[in-house]
Amino acid sequence: MCVKFFLFLLIPLILLGCSTMPTIDRPSWHDNVMKVTGVGFGPETGNPGQKQLMAKRAAEISALATLAVQVKSLPVDTKTKVADYLPQDWGPNGFSIESVQCDESSGACYTTISMPLSPVWEIVEQKKR
Repeated sequence: MCVKFFLFLLIPLILLGCSTMPTIDRPSWHDNVMKVTGVGFGPETGNPGQKQLMAKRAAEISALATLAVQVKSLPVDTKTKVADYLPQDWGPNGFSIESVQCDESSGACYTTISMPLSPVWEIVEQKKR
């Protein structure tokens, strides 16, 4: 009786283990949000307002460049990176500026941006097919 009961429980477990379930080979980052900070400085000459505007723009450009490099270097699998699937002229889009802070004493501005990675994964997924 004990053996029959054991087999009664064991056979469905074996069959469940043998069933073919579709595997999704998505990387761990596919639904994350990437956040980066860029730093920029204004020119040494000019009025303070222009210096700060130029520093803010430089910080945003720095953050976007950093974001692009970071996204392109994300691993897709053990052999490829995201850059292998993106168009050559790809640039970050869908990002949001989280904060802009300027330090008047040093003239530096810091811009933090974030971008969801799911649209990037969608591009990769379409190219993999």
